[in-house]
Amino acid sequence: MQKTLVLTIGLFLSISTWAQEFRPDVVSTLRASVMAEAAWAMKQKPVTVTASHSDRSAGGRHDFFSEADYYWPNPASPDSPYINKDGQSNPNNFVAHRLAMIRLSRVVGALGSAWVLTHDDRYVRQALDHCRAWFVDTATMMNPNLEYGQAIKGRATGRSYGIIDTIQLMEVVIGLEAMEGSKAMDAALLEKIKAWFERYLHWLTTHPYGITEMNALNNHSTCWAMQVAAFARFTGDHMLMDFCKTRYKTVLLPRQMAPDGSFPLEIRRTKPYGYSLFNLDAMATICQLLSTPGDDLWHYQAESGQSIQKGIEYLYPYIANKNKWPYPHDIMIWDQWPVAQPALLFGAVAYGNKEWLETWKRLDHDPQNPEVIRNLPVRHPLIWLTGAGHRHGVASGLPDSPPVDVPKVIADAERQTEVMLDSVKAIREADGAPGGMGVGDGMTPFSPRTIGNGRLKLVASRDWTSGYFPGVLWMLYKYTGKPEWKREAALFTAPEQRESVNGTSHDVGLKVFSSFGAGYRITRDTAYRRTIVTAARTLATRFNPKIGVIRSWDHHRELWQYPVIIDNMMNLELLFEATRLTGDSSFYRIAVSHANTTMKNHFRADYSSYHVVDYDTVTGQVRRRMTWQGYADSSAWARGQAWGLYGYTVCYRYTHDPAYLRQAEHIAAFILHHPRLPADMVPYWDFDAPAIPKEPRDASAAAVIASGLYELSGYSTNSSAYRKAADQIVKSLTDHYRAPVGEDKGFLLLHSTGTKPTNLEVDEPLSYADYYYMEALLRSTWVPEMPK
Repeated sequence: MQKTLVLTIGLFLSISTWAQEFRPDVVSTLRASVMAEAAWAMKQKPVTVTASHSDRSAGGRHDFFSEADYYWPNPASPDSPYINKDGQSNPNNFVAHRLAMIRLSRVVGALGSAWVLTHDDRYVRQALDHCRAWFVDTATMMNPNLEYGQAIKGRATGRSYGIIDTIQLMEVVIGLEAMEGSKAMDAALLEKIKAWFERYLHWLTTHPYGITEMNALNNHSTCWAMQVAAFARFTGDHMLMDFCKTRYKTVLLPRQMAPDGSFPLEIRRTKPYGYSLFNLDAMATICQLLSTPGDDLWHYQAESGQSIQKGIEYLYPYIANKNKWPYPHDIMIWDQWPVAQPALLFGAVAYGNKEWLETWKRLDHDPQNPEVIRNLPVRHPLIWLTGAGHRHGVASGLPDSPPVDVPKVIADAERQTEVMLDSVKAIREADGAPGGMGVGDGMTPFSPRTIGNGRLKLVASRDWTSGYFPGVLWMLYKYTGKPEWKREAALFTAPEQRESVNGTSHDVGLKVFSSFGAGYRITRDTAYRRTIVTAARTLATRFNPKIGVIRSWDHHRELWQYPVIIDNMMNLELLFEATRLTGDSSFYRIAVSHANTTMKNHFRADYSSYHVVDYDTVTGQVRRRMTWQGYADSSAWARGQAWGLYGYTVCYRYTHDPAYLRQAEHIAAFILHHPRLPADMVPYWDFDAPAIPKEPRDASAAAVIASGLYELSGYSTNSSAYRKAADQIVKSLTDHYRAPVGEDKGFLLLHSTGTKPTNLEVDEPLSYADYYYMEALLRSTWVPEMPK
């Protein structure tokens, strides 16, 4: 059933759809226990590592200390170093700090879950009191390291293995993420908590203990990646998130899982059943933490066939009936397993498997055995399935319902795109175009742009819109998984390679990133990666450091000296991504300089934007502010406002600079609260056009706005309003602006406006309208996509 789901419904919407179907069961299963545990948590006072201390600890009062579970006094000589009894926990070892951390996890997890169900802000304030004591208050806080974890008397003051103890902190950060939308959330305190986790991440990823644990050969390395992923997501460290994602694909999955889904390294140990469950839960939690629409770990398969789906399928029969387990019983804690394993729930949501969900429902959701609790990374699944991760574009698992029937709309889009491909083929054959696409000379029309005089208009790669149709094809492939769309996408992407070295236009970003960028996000083709970096180097040549911006146009030199258009904000994503791919910060600095200078000079007091700003090449100062495609120099051209909203949202995605978030929010407010925004939220081509309401609409601007708002909703405290507005726009475009299936040469949307002052492409379909509409559709099914 799961394979059919992947092929017919699509990789990404499936999680959203099944999560909606399973939501009532999940909530009804957990509600009573959540509310009871939250009532307990509301009565608890903070207890940190400073409340207890062991004389055997080499650390100080603020240092976490624990002793290796499987080490015991030597019966032959009690004062000699402890000896190992693998799989057998010594009940007399010091575990007070671990228990305090488990208690913190239980408190914040319960309070976060209760807030998800009730939105009662009392739970948020109580959780913050505990987190303040642990991570901020200098009298009670824990030092951000684990140098004294899993010590062994007479042998080691601390070991790398101790790092596994802080998996208990994951539900602390996930709980805080889930509650971040509360009005009671103290933003300043939250930043201080994040600062603690940033310091701990630095220790985890640089200290020899951390490096050793990362390179372990069993569940320890999985748990290192799992908690680093959780803490990196909480602090916004996308490079670490990407590292953990890559490590899961290239190291953990292929080295620890056999092709049949079993874990041979765990099976050979003294607790093969419990350790196999533990490792499966940890891998599934990594998938839950890091999956995005463009890079979905739930559907990733290693070269030898390993996948998280195979892992769950292998262990599920032994979870449903432990008596079938074909290997030796665990040396201890055999009867207490299994419990409500998170891999079952996360997998049920990911693959729509009702049998797994039913098994999860009947298992123990409140285990009391300390050994089970220590090896159960997720005990409060509501905070993992609702709300967590929106700021970083990873899947919450239980999003709101999409505003339209996305599977049907995508199916219609497939049929339309087939019409488009036939139309393109007919034109190329009629014009005697050579077979195949290839890189070409940039002069051969191949990519659909619009309809003119009833005829499909194709453009060559040098046209600024040429990358958008390849991008639509890539999105169809991403959604459906059908190889034919991948084949067509690659075919139409190939001619764009020439544009990566075409420095005659700022549009190199739009052309290359909408085609090669989309392809790279999905395929990870290294050749595509090289093209992206080449294009960024080309775009960088148009940057003037004295003025601080990238030059937009080279034409009409008699009219301006150094023109910069608001559209240019859409090219910055290419530069940010190039820094992420190469580590070369020069691209990042150019993007930031351009964004800052544009923010200073392009916007009016009401956050509407001028279209063109012309700079003096000698002084670097503004010469003139004007329009080219808008109604007047002082007017608000609709698509220009959309470019600004989208562009500054992308800037915040990569930099986390709050100035960019505020800018995007202000632009959104200008658009959404404008008195001349129509009720269906599809704007007229210019907000100040004189003949409103008889002026043409611009569906392309609406699509850009909707897609930008979906992403902005993942970062802003005004999330619900932005998502609601985006939903309304998508519904309007779907219900009233779509082309009938089989008509209009295969375009998806009608009623866009290219350049009204010159009567160019007025009330016509446009390829970039289709692109951003498709992007908005995909974003409506899940939270916004972040950089990989």
